[in-house]
Amino acid sequence: MSSDIILSTFETTIIEFCEVTTWINSQLLDLKQLTSDDTKSISNRIDALQPTAEKFETSFRKGGVTINEETMLRFENLSSILWNTVSLSLKTSSSDTALTTFLCKCQLFVAILLSVYNSLNDKIDVTLRSCNCFVTILKTLMGEFNQNSNEKSASQEKIFKDSMTHMEIYINLLTEKKYEMKENDIFFSKKLLVEANICIFQWYVQQNDNDTAKIYLKRITLDKLNKDYKVEVVLEVARIIYNSSLYLYNLKEISKIDTIENVILYLNESFAYLTLPIEKITTHIDYSTVRYLVVTLLIQCYIEKGQLSSDEQEQVTILLELLQKQYPKKAIPFQLQIKYLIKTAPENMVEILSSIIMQMMLSIDISKNYDALISTINEFSQISTLSALTSLDYLFQNKVDPVKEQKHFEQTILTRFYITLQSRDLNETEVITQLCDFYKLIEKRLSQPLSRSTVSCIVTLLWSSGKKIEKMESYEICSKFYELALEDIISGSYAERGKLHRALASAYLSSNNLSKAEETLQHINPEDLNHPLTILIKVKLLLALKDFSNIPKCFELLFHSSNEKSVETFILALNEVQNLPQILIEGVTLLFQKLNNVNDKFGQFPSEKWDISVITLIRYTIQSVIKFTEQDQDSLNVESKKILVLLLEPLKFLEELKAKKKLSICTDDSSSSKVHFTLTVDDIEWFASTAYNIAGTLRQSKTKLKESFEFVRVGFNFLKLIPYTDFTFPKMCYYSYWEYRCRYQIANLHCQMMEKGDYQEIDSSNKHREVTYKLELDNLIHDIILFIKTATNSNGLSGEQTIDLQDLLVECFKCYLNVLIFQRKIDMVENLLLLGETENLINLDEHFVEVLIERTETPIDLRRPIIIKLIQRNLENTQVEINKLCCWIKFTFTDCNIKFSSSELAIFECLLSKLKTNNHQTYDNPQEVETDIESISTICWNHGINSLISDSRDDFIKWAKLAYGFTKFTRVGLDIQMRGLWDSLLSTGQIENSEELANLFEGSA
Repeated sequence: MSSDIILSTFETTIIEFCEVTTWINSQLLDLKQLTSDDTKSISNRIDALQPTAEKFETSFRKGGVTINEETMLRFENLSSILWNTVSLSLKTSSSDTALTTFLCKCQLFVAILLSVYNSLNDKIDVTLRSCNCFVTILKTLMGEFNQNSNEKSASQEKIFKDSMTHMEIYINLLTEKKYEMKENDIFFSKKLLVEANICIFQWYVQQNDNDTAKIYLKRITLDKLNKDYKVEVVLEVARIIYNSSLYLYNLKEISKIDTIENVILYLNESFAYLTLPIEKITTHIDYSTVRYLVVTLLIQCYIEKGQLSSDEQEQVTILLELLQKQYPKKAIPFQLQIKYLIKTAPENMVEILSSIIMQMMLSIDISKNYDALISTINEFSQISTLSALTSLDYLFQNKVDPVKEQKHFEQTILTRFYITLQSRDLNETEVITQLCDFYKLIEKRLSQPLSRSTVSCIVTLLWSSGKKIEKMESYEICSKFYELALEDIISGSYAERGKLHRALASAYLSSNNLSKAEETLQHINPEDLNHPLTILIKVKLLLALKDFSNIPKCFELLFHSSNEKSVETFILALNEVQNLPQILIEGVTLLFQKLNNVNDKFGQFPSEKWDISVITLIRYTIQSVIKFTEQDQDSLNVESKKILVLLLEPLKFLEELKAKKKLSICTDDSSSSKVHFTLTVDDIEWFASTAYNIAGTLRQSKTKLKESFEFVRVGFNFLKLIPYTDFTFPKMCYYSYWEYRCRYQIANLHCQMMEKGDYQEIDSSNKHREVTYKLELDNLIHDIILFIKTATNSNGLSGEQTIDLQDLLVECFKCYLNVLIFQRKIDMVENLLLLGETENLINLDEHFVEVLIERTETPIDLRRPIIIKLIQRNLENTQVEINKLCCWIKFTFTDCNIKFSSSELAIFECLLSKLKTNNHQTYDNPQEVETDIESISTICWNHGINSLISDSRDDFIKWAKLAYGFTKFTRVGLDIQMRGLWDSLLSTGQIENSEELANLFEGSA
């Protein structure tokens, strides 16, 4: 009962196998309709059933299981049908790797099912059939691996390994049954074993497991093979070993693994199979090809191998002789022979190599093997250039038809130039001689013009050689190469002959052969004559000839040139005339006019190539002019307009670039963000400071105020190019300060010019713009005040920076006050004084008074009320020194015709009080202070007398007492002198005496 249940289970599973094979077969009948879901479904069924089939096979081979015969026949039939369907499908899916892998998986599953059938029916033919199935799978996968060696999937590798495992089982089975087999069965089994072992060998080679590969290679035995297919099997084995060897050989370049020894071993095995005494093998259609491939690769490996043993050298010699004898018209045997000779380096190697190359040219079909022949001659040229050139000349004169084989004819010419010019054996003179001789050969054989590409290559070779020698400053020799390039036979129709003429003229110029240089330029066609580089050479020639008068004409040509190199070349030309200041200035002016003209054409002009050059050039030009003017101050006055133009042109150029966002200003070279035109902050600052300093020099002359004004404005506009608000605070503060200084100087100079009446800007409405400049000064003052406050609040200013800014602010106030006084805007003066008081600026009033005192051209009556106000608000200011107050009061009230009021009296009383309080104070200039106080005392006395005359006795008494009080701080005896003067007045009777007047000075301090 138990046995029946087991039997029923096996048979049920076999029936399930039958159903699955039928289903899979139906799915594979139309591959075009097969979807990815279908293949996934089939794969899942196979994955589920294949382990069961493998278990059944193992169990059934142990015996004791019998399946219904009808079920067995159905199982065999359906499995065979599925095998055939899969095999046919594989033939149509060779281009689809994924589909091929899937079909191999199906094939493996079917092979296992047939192996299950074989385990129940162990007849020899059934066993051989199952074995053949696994061999077929191995061969299919290896074919796929060879086509896509870099795309092996894990699925493919698993199928191959599973097939190898089953194949091992069948190898053992066939070994056990070899005595039961008939002769044909033995032949077939041997064939299967050979095919299996060679596939597995190939697999392990590709896995880089050469130790295992060698084991399977040794298992290959070719005895007892049927003579009908023995030749085919041997050739196939030799071919597969060759392919595996080639795979390993190519792998050494990628993996850097030394595999030459293994490759040589495998190739020797392959060659040994080809030399077996097998009937009709040498007459097979593939024999010659396979042997040729094996032998050539084997020789190549021996050549690449290190030191060869004597046996190996002998083998290589035999193999080379075989190639020469069996393949006399092929090029590779000759190439291998030459490589081997170069490796072994016999004494008479050059002669032997020459002989072999000559034999090669006489034996091979040159038109079919031209590239191989030229490659061989090139290789030979590394050994002996002259011998290689001799071989090449023979080829050129005798073996290549200039009409029928024009391509090869021109390539031979090109090779001749290349080998000659690249030679390491020949010196420059020998190279030139060789080429001159070859030119004669070309003239004899050339029947039609050389192609454009050939001419271009030859000219490039000659050009490069000339330039290389030119860098070594061998100008006479390099000119020979340019002369050769200009020969009509080579470059008669060359489009860029002008380039060659320029190079030749430049070489003549460098070797001081001026007549030849001039003659060469005369041969340039009109179009190339106006090329910027030609003009540059002409400038150099004119300099050498000292023909300076024609140089500006060259600059004019560069100015009008539309060539994209014209700007760059213009800069180079200007560099050539740096020692000619007048010509340099004219040229630089033209250059910047050109730059401003092309500012809208940056797509055509690559400005990033010449930005630094332009700035360097303009700086050098300005420095040259300044250096020239330093020797004579008057010359600066003459040249200042030229310098101003030199500054204005780049300024205009850079301002337009900035407006179009094509200008990049960086703090240093590393932080440059390339837009179109890049400068450093230092470059811009140099221009600004240069303009500012020149303005300062010119400002010393009252006749050059307008020029000074223009220079300051230029410097200020350069500063505006710097985006210093984006900088760190110290840098920002530095550039802000210089911006304020420039703005101050602009306003100050404008005010001076207005006062002189020699400068006046008129707007479109013909209204004077003094208001604008007052507004600018007002804005500047408020900007500086705000900056100081902001920076102080953030603790960003150093003490020195604060002092600099405060000093500048004082200068601005003084300048503004001068403007207002000049224009008699007293109301605005009041506002200015109020601003100074509000901002509590130290010593500002002192500077105000200083300005008012110095403006002698302004009536004192206009200035006096302002000074009085300043005196009044500083009497109680302890920071204002008494000696300054004395000076101010003396200046203000001397020769004063105004009637003093109580406010004036208060001023004198307050001053006297301060003197009493600070009676012991010392001064730097005590004599001057005493003189000022004496004058003040006199002013009080005189005003008192005037009051007395006017019958204002009370006022007299007040002023007289003040006058007497001041005498205490003057020279000794002034008080006595004043008392005596008063007593004499009383004694004359001119003044009505009284007790009060008689005792006027009694009790006075």
